[in-house]
Amino acid sequence: MQSLLSRSAFLSIAIVAAAASSAHAKQPSASIVVAPLVMSSPSRPGRVAMLGPDGVMRDKATSRPLVKIVGSEIQTADGQWLLRLGADGKVTTRLREVDKREGVVTSEKFTENVFGKLNAKDELVLTRGGKLWFDDKTGVVTSDDPKGLPDFKFDGVTAKNRRAALLLYVATLAPATMTNEAKDVHGH
Repeated sequence: MQSLLSRSAFLSIAIVAAAASSAHAKQPSASIVVAPLVMSSPSRPGRVAMLGPDGVMRDKATSRPLVKIVGSEIQTADGQWLLRLGADGKVTTRLREVDKREGVVTSEKFTENVFGKLNAKDELVLTRGGKLWFDDKTGVVTSDDPKGLPDFKFDGVTAKNRRAALLLYVATLAPATMTNEAKDVHGH
């Protein structure tokens, strides 16, 4: 019995060590709680997105999937992550840069940036200074310097999905893809 436990403990330690040293091992994460909500832009009437109980945010007019919440990530409709929430509250955004020549992708790279970190009050303390938070009374995300913030309004936000609303808002601030289009060597 003693050797069985020792062998089992050894295997457990070896598996944990291998996972920790793996270059592709994911960092521990926190989940983003999904509950239905509606996001709209007062300055652009008709621009309404609805987050369903399945975690998919869809354009209300076309039902086209825009983004989805999967565990600790906000992803594009095709599964590429845009925003990731770490177990420590760190919010990381990712930009996809695509170079094309004559419509064909020639290279692609991803750049990750720490956007900020959530504190105990679910305020996002920004890496560049300042903070963002969800205002329960107005239904908007605000800041200690709100000039220039996009004017999205949220309906259906509760204590349960307040973090999701704030992080969906942040995902709209961070561009998902930047495409550089080059012409061929003859200038066509």
